[in-house]
Amino acid sequence: MYDVDKETRKPSNDIIRKSIILESSKTEDYVSIDLSSMNIRIPDEGIYVGLEWIFLPYNWYTNTYKHAITNKKVVEDRFAPTFAAVYQKNQNFKTMVYGMGEWTDFAIKAPGNNENLIPAISLKFSKKR
Repeated sequence: MYDVDKETRKPSNDIIRKSIILESSKTEDYVSIDLSSMNIRIPDEGIYVGLEWIFLPYNWYTNTYKHAITNKKVVEDRFAPTFAAVYQKNQNFKTMVYGMGEWTDFAIKAPGNNENLIPAISLKFSKKR
């Protein structure tokens, strides 16, 4: 989890400062984790949730399909898990990609409009009493 830089609106400081690895199996529809013991405070500017593939041999698989236009067989090397995504009209929800030492906007938009493609994740927050 990253806080949001007030000026650039990009991910800034790591809120947790600890890697959290979630494991799943092919039979699970979703994975959940309870972070309440970490006493995380969500900044007023919001947060970014970081998702990262872990490139391990047992996460590797081959995806084979027929190209929609050329009808040729396509073989791709992929890594699990795959992340589902949804188009979001709310411009406060956005996806950033980290590469080559900088954060950039993930530029895939819904066809014909300006909806952002974001990971299909849910966060549930509760206030401490």
